[in-house]
Amino acid sequence: MSGTRRGDAPPRIRRMLWLMALLPIGCAAPAAAPSALEAQGAALNHRAGKAYAEGDFARAVILYRQSLRADRAIENTDGIAADLLDLATVYRQTGDRTAARACLAPLVSARGLPFSAARRAEASLLQALLDMEEGQTRPAALWLARARAYCRRRCRALGTVLNAQSSLALAQGDAAGAHALAAQALHDNRAQGNDQETARSLRLLAASEPGAPQALTPLGQALRLDKQAGFPTGIFLDLMGLGRTDERIGAWPAAKAYYLRALAVAQATGNATQAGQAHARLILLDRRAKGP
Repeated sequence: MSGTRRGDAPPRIRRMLWLMALLPIGCAAPAAAPSALEAQGAALNHRAGKAYAEGDFARAVILYRQSLRADRAIENTDGIAADLLDLATVYRQTGDRTAARACLAPLVSARGLPFSAARRAEASLLQALLDMEEGQTRPAALWLARARAYCRRRCRALGTVLNAQSSLALAQGDAAGAHALAAQALHDNRAQGNDQETARSLRLLAASEPGAPQALTPLGQALRLDKQAGFPTGIFLDLMGLGRTDERIGAWPAAKAYYLRALAVAQATGNATQAGQAHARLILLDRRAKGP
């Protein structure tokens, strides 16, 4: 889980996929049923994911910790990794970066349980995102490079890692590098069927376009994906991007319409920060339209 519907992305219930792998394939002998603690850990993780999606972060933490205890009792390595990653994401969402890093520490350590490269890639990505939120670009770049190395044989996190690298390049003023990375991310995220990260790739492509008109197409595609997914934060970002693009090319009435739509989305979700951003753009646009 690297985000939420109230933030970056919805929670992933990884254990369900693992349990599905226990089903017999072809003529192979039936696999043993999961143990009681294994099933208990999966059920707790699932309940925690639902609590997280509903915004009940305190309950999500309690349930994820219960799931972690069940998995540790039988040394279910992948279950432990999933629980720690989910806990780190909840703590990141609530702003407790210290607790988030503590959850990630076992996953990025060379010692301890033999976690998979895919899990270590996810942990390295989360470490990088925490650093980026604190403005620590150099360590963030190192963590992203490590995540890419763990994904050398491809993994589900690759498109998200590429998006993060593109965002970092854009923040550092490297528009060309950001564009190239976003294009790679777009290809991978589409192949993975990850619509939310695909929309993020499209927004990054738009932000790194040298000319404003060219940004309208990827932003329109991102908006369609986010509306299909019912992802308010993505819809808000798409509308704001479309508004800024129209503002840059002098299409002020169209820009105002997009900003008003973005404001309505932010108000409907009760996001005061986003509402303030849209309101500020409307004020600036109004001043520009009136002239000196």
